Amino acid sequence: MAILSEAESARQFSTMVDVDIDLFDMCLKKSFPDHPSIGSPVREQLLRHVKGVVALRSQVNLVGTDSLEEVVKRHTADSLHLSALSGLPAGGRWADVGTGGGFPGLVFALSVPTVEILLIETKTRKREALQKILSDLIRHDSALKDRVRLDANRAEELGQEESVRDRLDGVVCRALAPFPVALELCLPLVRPGGIGVFFKGARFQEECAQASVALEELGGRIERVSPYRLETDGISRALVVVSKVCETPARYPRRVGVPGRRPLGS
Repeated sequence: MAILSEAESARQFSTMVDVDIDLFDMCLKKSFPDHPSIGSPVREQLLRHVKGVVALRSQVNLVGTDSLEEVVKRHTADSLHLSALSGLPAGGRWADVGTGGGFPGLVFALSVPTVEILLIETKTRKREALQKILSDLIRHDSALKDRVRLDANRAEELGQEESVRDRLDGVVCRALAPFPVALELCLPLVRPGGIGVFFKGARFQEECAQASVALEELGGRIERVSPYRLETDGISRALVVVSKVCETPARYPRRVGVPGRRPLGS
C-alpha cells in the first residue's frame, strides 16, 4: 500500500491535537512519573509526533505497536529519559543513528529547543513516513526546519565523510545493534570531547563488558551508566554515556555491513 501523499497527510494531521492531551499526559505520567517539566507547545508537538506514527501505521511500521497509549508509554516516555539526563551539553549538533519513527532523536529535538539533530534512517519507507510527520511539526513550529534534518546515508558512509566525521557534539541510538556494533557506527561521527548516549536494555552490564575492545579501538570511554525503569513494564534499562577521548582511527568505520558481520572484540 502506498504511503499517504503530502496533501493527504496534511489533511489527516490537521485535526490531530484536540481532545488527546489529557490522555497523552496520563500515559506519560504512568510510564515516567518524574519526567522533565514540559510546556504546552512542546506537549502538543510530542502528541502530533505520536499521532503521526499511529496514523501511518497502515502504511509503514515505525514502531511495534499501533495504539497512541502504547506509543507514549513505550517510546515517547523512554526517549524523554535522554532529555532528563543530567550533564548533557546545553545544545549543539547531534545525530540519531537508526532513528526509525524519531525515537529518541525527534523527541529530543522537540523537548530541547537548542539542539540541532541529524535523523539517520536508511529504510526508505520509514524515512518518507518520518518526513511527513516532520513536515507537519514544522507547520506548527517553523524553527524545526533549521534544527532537524533527515539523512538516508548509512552510518558507515557518513563516518568517512569529512563534513560529518569528528564534527558532531553528540550521537544517540536506541535499539540499533549490539553495543560494539553501535559504537563503531556512532563514535566516528563525534568530535573528541563529544559524547555518545546509548539506550540499553536489561543486559546493559554485560554489554558494557563486551564493548571494552571496541571502546579502546574507537577512542571512547564509558563515563557513566544511568539505570532506569519504565513504570509500565518494570524492565531494567540504562543510558550508557560514552565520552570521545580521542579521534577515531581512519580505518573505522569499516565498509557497509562489516561492523555487523565482524563486531570489534568478537
